[in-house]
Amino acid sequence: MTTDIVRFLDAPACATLRATVDRTLAANAVSLWRDECDSDVRIYNAERKVPEFRPLFESMLAHYTAKRGTAPNHAFLMVNRVTPKPGNQGSGNGWHRDTWISQHKVFVFLSDVGEANGPFEYIPGSNSPVAKVRDVVRYRRSLRVPEDHVRGPGTLLTVTAGEGVFFDTTTLHRGSPIREGERYAATLYAFDARGKKLQRSRERFDAM
Repeated sequence: MTTDIVRFLDAPACATLRATVDRTLAANAVSLWRDECDSDVRIYNAERKVPEFRPLFESMLAHYTAKRGTAPNHAFLMVNRVTPKPGNQGSGNGWHRDTWISQHKVFVFLSDVGEANGPFEYIPGSNSPVAKVRDVVRYRRSLRVPEDHVRGPGTLLTVTAGEGVFFDTTTLHRGSPIREGERYAATLYAFDARGKKLQRSRERFDAM
């Protein structure tokens, strides 16, 4: 599995978008999602709620389409800011897969992310059919895996602001617990499902 790092934005553009996130969260002008310890704060459907993110959404969607060879049936942008809080488990709230069957996302980081800043982390090979079947049985179809059960070591993705990756999210992954600074990121959620399954996904995330 490869995680080719691509540059989407330059440093000034990232600084502008970070400031936009800060203003939006401070104003509490759009619906937000927060984790239990208020470390991970998210804006779902950011391309609609915050117009400044529309160009980045279009760029990430184009990258997804180029990598997959076809456009998704539905896509939206989630933007989040993660800060150190006692007991935080990082972005995504611990080790997990997004699904068992083919799904990909594009992640773009709007701030520099070092080892202390909650970097993206994944377990190479955990998207193999053997690994997924083993975990389906072991965890009774739960997509989450307790930290002390993870067969590591994990690979940390440290990046500079503006860099991003296309990633198979059937791989076991997490945002590492953040210890220092703030981590800003944008995530393209993309869906290839159709019919009622797609409708359920749209309804779930449109309500956030």
